[in-house]
Amino acid sequence: MDSPEIPGEKNVVVSGSKNWLLDYYSPGPPPIAVEFLKKKTKFYEKLVKLLDIRKTRDARSIMIATRGTIDQDSINLALNFGIYLVMKGDDQNLRTALSGGDLVEVNNSTRSLLMNMRNRKLARECRGEILDILSKECLTLKEITSRLRLRFGERTAYAQLRSLRSRGNIISICRLEDGTAVFGLPGCVYPMREDFSKSSRAAYTKSLILNFLKQRGVTSTYIEIMSHLGLRRNVVTSALRDLRRKGLVIKTQEGWTLKEQ
Repeated sequence: MDSPEIPGEKNVVVSGSKNWLLDYYSPGPPPIAVEFLKKKTKFYEKLVKLLDIRKTRDARSIMIATRGTIDQDSINLALNFGIYLVMKGDDQNLRTALSGGDLVEVNNSTRSLLMNMRNRKLARECRGEILDILSKECLTLKEITSRLRLRFGERTAYAQLRSLRSRGNIISICRLEDGTAVFGLPGCVYPMREDFSKSSRAAYTKSLILNFLKQRGVTSTYIEIMSHLGLRRNVVTSALRDLRRKGLVIKTQEGWTLKEQ
């Protein structure tokens, strides 16, 4: 559906309690005054202009705001002074305002749209923060939300964690002794946590070794594997033996390498 046409002429000087340069003005009847609020313009200047024209000429006064120029207080003020406040691109609300529809309904619809935009921005920022945290260390859901709570709130943090998990952006890599899952980024190598369960430690050690051998692409010795992963020799030895039994790695005179599949 095409955007509604704004009646009147552009950049018209209209007299009220003083002469005003309006973005759009139609003498009507009824008179219609429209002002565009952009990032380089000031809300209160536009509000005063429209309020004066509304009072002196009984004009239907409409402010069309671009993203990032208004907040909830702006909507409240516009509503109190009888000014329609519409977000740019919200053609349905603009049509209602131009036709003299319900002021409260139009401005409250703008309020809902603004809240949704803010929530989407907050969610995006929260997901980015989670990914940044997990790029440095692996954590449980409780540990992640604890770090995010002050800025985003627990509900938002949990919701965005679920979103990232459903997309596969974060995965469960291990479990603690009490069964709690520990999360990280796919393909990211983390230091071994002391509170990993025994079975998780063994499984994670093997995944670390396989990942190291895959990335290195050449035969590696015990010392090279131990040094890179920060693991004791007996832990590495046990893991390699199990991996060899499963046919995932082979031992040569030079050291260890992945078995070609």
